[in-house]
Amino acid sequence: MLKLHGSAISPNYNKVKLALLEKGIEFEEIPQRPSQDESYLVNSPMGKIPCMEVDGKFFAESTAMLEYLEDAYPTAPLLPKDAFERAKCREIMQMIDLYVSGTTGTARLVGAAFFGSPISDEEKHAADAQIQLGVKAVSRLVNFAPFITGSKFTLADCVAFPKLSFVAAVTTTVLGKNMTEGIPGIAGYLQYMGGRPAVQKLVVDQQQAMEALMASAKKD
Repeated sequence: MLKLHGSAISPNYNKVKLALLEKGIEFEEIPQRPSQDESYLVNSPMGKIPCMEVDGKFFAESTAMLEYLEDAYPTAPLLPKDAFERAKCREIMQMIDLYVSGTTGTARLVGAAFFGSPISDEEKHAADAQIQLGVKAVSRLVNFAPFITGSKFTLADCVAFPKLSFVAAVTTTVLGKNMTEGIPGIAGYLQYMGGRPAVQKLVVDQQQAMEALMASAKKD
């Protein structure tokens, strides 16, 4: 059985989890926080989550996990058959990962959003500018009909729903505005996606994990 190591709070974890649920793959969730302990770095060289365990062997990086699932479980594909359409799907995935929720954008706001870490106005402005660029780029690519690339659910949706929901929450908290609103049609898309059983489970699990984290932080 596949094992997914990480936390339901993480959008990177959730994009892989959503693909597993949508493909109907049996898997086990193993709680794991990011860590620089050598025992974990053996499995995830940057110490990040998630990492995936397959028959006792490990690999990291959430996008590599999505590609693995497509290769290992081809009977439930989440990428288009056409090579160009597959590339367009991957283009949207990368745009969201790198330029909307990446380290120069939303990721630099996470500490302030969830743990009250200090953040300067300069850092806020830099993140705001980067996210705006990413949002504009994604807006040029999306085609909500009703999914992000058209009529079929794809890996791009596995990335888009958890990532854009996370961006909405973080930017609202730290910057005072939901920056995903710059993507035309995003509200209807997120609402539509919320009707899928796999997405509903994802949301519930994330909320429970967040409540547990907040309760733990208060005790500390």
